[in-house]
This record gives sequence, structure tokens and C-alpha cells, in this order.
Amino acid sequence: MYQIRCPLREAGAVGKNQVGLVCPQGRLTFYEYDQAVSATARMLRDAGVGPGMKLGVSIVEGWQQPILFFAALRAGAVACYVQDNEPNHVLAEDMSAI
Repeated sequence: MYQIRCPLREAGAVGKNQVGLVCPQGRLTFYEYDQAVSATARMLRDAGVGPGMKLGVSIVEGWQQPILFFAALRAGAVACYVQDNEPNHVLAEDMSAI
């Protein structure tokens, strides 16, 4: 099975105490960022998200979005950003087109 390289994990190995994420809510070091991504990836896998799956993610501002993006990659899935104000059938069509 192929494994997707995670640039976050690689950057964290070089400078884990360096700032890895800056957002209006604050800053995370690469170590903290990596830990948040790892924990979120575990939650996604526990929820049944796995290799080759598409994960529909509503577009929101904040630190959660980049963490969820990398967590999806670690779970083997891909995060597909969607507009959450669309009807469910439109979201389903959008996801199947990806």
C-alpha cells in the first residue's frame, strides 16, 4: 500500500519548537500542530474514514481547517471543501463529481 508523505510531519522533525501555524486564535508549534493532526486523524479513522475516501468539509475560518486537511491525508482520504449552505442533494452531486 502506498503512503502519502506528510510535509507537516517532515517539517516537525526538523524544527518541532518552531511556529508551524499562525491564525487569529493564536500560534501552534510544529509539534503541537502535528499532535493535533495525529489526534484528529485517529478520530477520523475511528469514525470510518479511510484510504480513498472523500471527506466533505464545510468552509470555515480558523485553525481547524488546516488540521483537518492534514488529518484527512494521514487517514488516507482527501478533504473536499464544500459550501454548507447548499441543499444535501447538491452537496452529494458535488462530492460525486470530485
